[in-house]
Amino acid sequence: MITRLSGVLIIILCMFALPLQASGQGAASATLTPPDIEDFPQIEVFLDVQDSSGSFIHGLASKDIRLLEDDNPVRIENVFENRSGAQVVFAISPGATFTVRNSQGVSRYNLVVEALSTWAQNRQGSTIDDMSLITNDGSQIIHIADSLKWQQALQTIDTESEASETTPGIEVLSQAIDLAADPLPRPGMGRSVIFITPPLGEQASVALQNLSARATQQGVHISIWMVAPPAAPVTPAINRMMELVEATGGRFATLTGEENLPDPELSLEPLRSVYHLTYISTIKESGTHQLVAEIQTEDQTITSTPQEFELGIEPPNPAFISPQLEITRTLPEDIQRETDVEDIPAEEYLPRAQDIQILVDFPDGRIRSLTRTTLYVDGVPADENRAPPFDRFTWD
Repeated sequence: MITRLSGVLIIILCMFALPLQASGQGAASATLTPPDIEDFPQIEVFLDVQDSSGSFIHGLASKDIRLLEDDNPVRIENVFENRSGAQVVFAISPGATFTVRNSQGVSRYNLVVEALSTWAQNRQGSTIDDMSLITNDGSQIIHIADSLKWQQALQTIDTESEASETTPGIEVLSQAIDLAADPLPRPGMGRSVIFITPPLGEQASVALQNLSARATQQGVHISIWMVAPPAAPVTPAINRMMELVEATGGRFATLTGEENLPDPELSLEPLRSVYHLTYISTIKESGTHQLVAEIQTEDQTITSTPQEFELGIEPPNPAFISPQLEITRTLPEDIQRETDVEDIPAEEYLPRAQDIQILVDFPDGRIRSLTRTTLYVDGVPADENRAPPFDRFTWD
């Protein structure tokens, strides 16, 4: 009987023990940024493609990517793999669990600072990332590329002394999401928040769901390092934290003070690469439009979530340049002398043709290449251009 009960206790402990490391990735994914329509009809867009482990899929070419604009395939002009970097915000929300010391007498908070300092030292010399650091007490360093300055700011923050009296909350996480969503120094950069916090209380559950929706909409990946005792029970609030990580494609880790701390690179490296695509749009009407990417790898097809965008288009406005208000056709003098005027066909009158020039304006400010211009006289086509120059006609 005792042996059987022990087995039940072991099962219960296994069910409620928190995972030390967990990735928010479960399947391969593709994400498009909102299209840049500044040079319409040429459109720029960035594409992030990750495998089921959350790693960026390198080496794709135009033949591997299919773009659908309003369900219609469009021609991709160029595909470049860029290494743009990541805009990352480290948000620290201290609590009593930060002060607990391990068997070597080192507090969990100091272990976190040491791990982040080591990471920053290893990043010295690289300016590809945009880094920020914020805490509950208002300490912060915002949007810098120098990892040494970031490390120095980290080491001047003393949250451990007040940790035991601090109630953990998510206000700092909300601020971090806003920072990560700031305009990017370079197009195509990934956005990430690494939130270091004790287990949150039940009052945070609803707010976490709202933050999840906001972060997902803004393309911010959230990873959470939860500083907690070993085998801490999984509460509904902790479930919400894990769901937030999963929804945004981040990573979840539990820090007890006895294991190796996670490497920030696991969260950041997949976000530093992106594909830069340009294509020629076929949109002819104003309104809301949709763009979808289909990526073909060796073993699967990955379809992105549809990216909607607004585009206003007005038809081009042609106008005549210095048009003739009157055209007088006369017969050559030699014909007038020799022939009865009534018997002379109209083709003999001069001039036999009239050159006409037009100017084409684009009221929407989006200058496009012309493919055809037609001159109508009394509703009947008189001349047509299907090749340049499109602004000149000869009226027979």
